[in-house]
Amino acid sequence: MKSRISSSNLTAFRKDLTRFAPLWGLYLIGGLLVMLTALSSDFPFYAAQTLGRTIGPFSVINLIYAGLVAMCLFGDLFTPRMCNALHAMPLRREHWFLSHIAAGFLYSLVPNFIGVLCMLPLLGSYWYVGFLWLLGMELEFLFFFALAVLCVFCAGNRLGMAAMYAILNFGSLILLWFLKTIYEPLLFGIRFPEEPFLRCCPVVWMSKKRYLVDVTIRHVENYGSGAYYEPSETVFIRYGEGWGYVVLCAVIGLALMGLGLLLYRRRKLECAGDLIAVKRLEPVFSVVFTLCAGCVFALFGEIFGMGYLPFLAAGMIVGFFTGQMLLRRTVKVFRPRTFGGMALLILIVAATIGLTAWDPIGITTYVPETEEVTRAEIDLHYSEALELTDPDSIRQVTQIHQKVLEQGPNQEEYPGTYYLTSITIRYTLKSGAAVSREYAGIWMKPDLNDMLTELYTSPEAVFGCTDWDTYVSGVKSVTLRKESYGHNDSPSWMIKDYPGLLEAVRQDCEAGTMAQDFRLDEKYDGICCLWIHQPDGNLRTVSITQNDVHTLAWLRENRDQWDPFRTFDFSAD
Repeated sequence: MKSRISSSNLTAFRKDLTRFAPLWGLYLIGGLLVMLTALSSDFPFYAAQTLGRTIGPFSVINLIYAGLVAMCLFGDLFTPRMCNALHAMPLRREHWFLSHIAAGFLYSLVPNFIGVLCMLPLLGSYWYVGFLWLLGMELEFLFFFALAVLCVFCAGNRLGMAAMYAILNFGSLILLWFLKTIYEPLLFGIRFPEEPFLRCCPVVWMSKKRYLVDVTIRHVENYGSGAYYEPSETVFIRYGEGWGYVVLCAVIGLALMGLGLLLYRRRKLECAGDLIAVKRLEPVFSVVFTLCAGCVFALFGEIFGMGYLPFLAAGMIVGFFTGQMLLRRTVKVFRPRTFGGMALLILIVAATIGLTAWDPIGITTYVPETEEVTRAEIDLHYSEALELTDPDSIRQVTQIHQKVLEQGPNQEEYPGTYYLTSITIRYTLKSGAAVSREYAGIWMKPDLNDMLTELYTSPEAVFGCTDWDTYVSGVKSVTLRKESYGHNDSPSWMIKDYPGLLEAVRQDCEAGTMAQDFRLDEKYDGICCLWIHQPDGNLRTVSITQNDVHTLAWLRENRDQWDPFRTFDFSAD
């Protein structure tokens, strides 16, 4: 008589819970110890605040824990004998899948729920924060567990599963590392932006986000007709900015679950024990493993100063053959076909490096036309960024940019001037596009120094203003300090008629002597400095030297109003 196919998975589900109970028991004990240590405050608000801040950092724990749970529950797929024995039972793969998935969720939900119940007495009126924390934990675990399950069905053994899980979680960071190590040194002035790569790395981006924020509401109560008011405050903890990202990751996790089930239904049992269970992924693994090995070798070559290109080639050769040994489970991989694949991969990487260094489309030499730019920003080491919208100032920035490109990266010593760590130039084009360049290792040669000095001596650069009259009328106070750097303990004098002093400073700006970022040698011999409390509430320090004749003349002529005892001698320190 034909046996009836069972549709019950309750036995498998109970077996999953009891078989690996020490795993989620250890997670429960460790999590409770960590949280009780963090929630050591006696005040419920601070306990709730601390608990909310742990949602992001706990993504690292969920990353590791989800991988271990998936590896344990689906571990029979990695052992040929166990895999064939279990799948010979009258239980469909869908039922194995659902029982393991249900048990996996309980591995996270039960310990976290018990932890929340233990924390409720510490949270007091902020008890809801505990359940928001539980929601964040489960959304994070859902994504990482789904990704780990997908890796289980793509790999044939635990090593392959762990490698694939790490690559999918940190693939964007690996790509960023490869681009910065290999290609960025060949692109003068271009820096690959990190934020898009960080967004594609869930554990990093989850850790950076705030899931709960504090909101303070002020209350004013009126006691009788005597207009006696007593302010009070109520502090709430509400949703922050991180929930949108973690919910999106959870939705992606559900899609990964469906993809994992599809792969499980088509999985061949004889692939148990192989590194990769899906044969179409073997070339992908080989390429990624080879590039990672080459990048590691290149990094060592750069550290020891022997050049990274030869080490890159050596690392790719070692990585390619090592990857083939792992895939084939044999050391006999030195065959003509294997050498052909290695040569093709190295040729492709060499071609991309050559094209990057050659730069046929002129990415590194591109300087936008002045008419195309609506705003230019230039940022120097140890200085504030200067934002410019005036066409003449933008033209000066483009000329400086051209001069930097003509000078190029210069590593040898250049006597007679000083070293400028970096120059960063950013453009905002009329089309809405943004162009950013960062140049490090630039020597301040006289022609470049003169162009920068001319730009940075304008009132817009010295004071950060565009409308001079509006700026002067909004200045709150001006203080003269004896030391050029304006230390708090240096002698100081309040300037009463500061509009006149600021006008004298503006005349020195027009004379080209007030640039603050290119006379470090003079600032050490500076006479004094001005502390200007600007209209925006910030404090700006302007150094005065012997070359600022208009400013010094005004100070001498009007010293009766700020230094009647003649204590200031106008000499350099």
